[in-house]
Amino acid sequence: MHGLGHGKLALALCLLGLSQSGCDIVQGFRDASAAVFPDEKTYFDAPGFRLVRGEYRDLEFASGSSLYLLARPADRDDDSLYVMRYADPRPCVLNHVKWHVPGVGVFLDATTIAYTEEGTDEGTLRFADGDCHTYPMSIPDSRLYRIETAEGFVVKQGLGLAMVNPVTGANRTIVSDGVLVGGFAYFYVIYSQAQGKIGAFRADWKEVGWFGNGVDQRVGVGSSYFYHDAAGVHRLVAASTESVTDTVIAAKGCNLELTQNLGVAENWVTYYSPCESKKLVAYGESAGHASELDIPTAPGHLAFLPAYPNQSGDPAVDPFYIFYLTDVDGSVGQLVLRTPERQTKVIGQRAAFERLSVFSSAEETHGYALVDVEGDLGRFVRWDTDGSTLGIAQGVVRGNGDLVTDFDGSTGKFALLSESGLSTISKRVPSSGFKMRDGKNRWTAIIDDFKDQKATLSITESTLDFSEAARTPAPDPELKVIDHDVLWDYRAQFVPALPGIAYLTHYDPEKDIGRLEYRNLELQFTATISDGVATYLATPGGLIYSVPLGDGAGIWVVRSR
Repeated sequence: MHGLGHGKLALALCLLGLSQSGCDIVQGFRDASAAVFPDEKTYFDAPGFRLVRGEYRDLEFASGSSLYLLARPADRDDDSLYVMRYADPRPCVLNHVKWHVPGVGVFLDATTIAYTEEGTDEGTLRFADGDCHTYPMSIPDSRLYRIETAEGFVVKQGLGLAMVNPVTGANRTIVSDGVLVGGFAYFYVIYSQAQGKIGAFRADWKEVGWFGNGVDQRVGVGSSYFYHDAAGVHRLVAASTESVTDTVIAAKGCNLELTQNLGVAENWVTYYSPCESKKLVAYGESAGHASELDIPTAPGHLAFLPAYPNQSGDPAVDPFYIFYLTDVDGSVGQLVLRTPERQTKVIGQRAAFERLSVFSSAEETHGYALVDVEGDLGRFVRWDTDGSTLGIAQGVVRGNGDLVTDFDGSTGKFALLSESGLSTISKRVPSSGFKMRDGKNRWTAIIDDFKDQKATLSITESTLDFSEAARTPAPDPELKVIDHDVLWDYRAQFVPALPGIAYLTHYDPEKDIGRLEYRNLELQFTATISDGVATYLATPGGLIYSVPLGDGAGIWVVRSR
């Protein structure tokens, strides 16, 4: 939401040297202009210097009035959390910290760490500062906060939500009974089951108003929020930055659902109106227009695509491709296409609607679908508007992510459409999370031969994006192997300050350490940063990494050059 997004921005500004002086990363940014406009460097000045001695592993930043570094002890059974000001690293310790979340720089009264000692979903929420001073405020039966603001932290309190400031001790009840369920335009939305209402709250968490009577369905989409209650289907929109307009759009409506978006400008919700006759209606969020449909399906089991080249319109009268499910069994059903000429074509049985994709041009329209689904796997087909289908792959993983075929329960093949048909790009990949794109959109990192968290790491300039490959089939992308036996987890990252990627090799799972390597993707060289590394943080000025064991134990800083 707004506060969290601003917090990430604040942390980024802090790391770039654009925030208060307490955020300076010493020896990382000596030149203020370089901090504001950091040039991309070429290599790391390894092994760097030891910031602090000690046996530490997991590293994090906490930002607020100053920049602090957090670390866990090398012993996994020790639930202590060490905290140190980055500019003057003298560690202090918070004891019995099972779960925690560091401040991200939106709340500036202090640099805070919120934590619970219980290590469960709910416990006593406490706050400490960067000097390990624990504030008197404690909130029982709460959980780690969701949103950080300039005023304080939005936390669960009892059955409701509160805005708390651990520094001043202020505790402002936002709602005594309710949960955050979403947002629209300038507002957060809270649902109170006890009241049967939804509340709109401004970005500063001040109440705007409560709406509805017996709210039982709700959907946020675009700049609107829809809900159903005893009076029918309503739409909330922003009248200004401080007020909301509530309009009943279907007095006898029910079964409010969101439709799948097929990449067009408009979003639709669907519902029955009137409810007793189950007349299907689609409501365009941007257009603010209701369309009665003669489609034999239930709300939510539809997707709309205006005939090329249109991006919006009225699906009741304008030429549209309408996709819908019949004979629904759980989350799958018979997938049917109605063409702009209002002819119906059955694409397949037991289709997973989320996997549907459509590609239109002036010449023709076609797409892909996952049918014959059993469990989490199905058969992938290409369909054409005449109703014909062509089998493409078997054992395809459900979901709307990358195309993983021939999945055996552990790994499968990552495939893309190409000039030669369906091409296998990587073998033995997990069901998801096996590739990533760098922040400047230059390279994609992808793995192969994944086993026991380790894999072969390769790089390509291709985006390896299914939609892009389906729209414009191209030759198979060229992959360049970077290294083998690479630990493939959060420690494989593109480095923001350099044209390259960092990762761990020679991984020891018992000690959870490895050799930190850096590959420069422009100059094609690999450099070793250090052995025995547990974790690291990539910053615009270089890397901060922990060595938990041995003579070199400590937290190290290596600058980019």
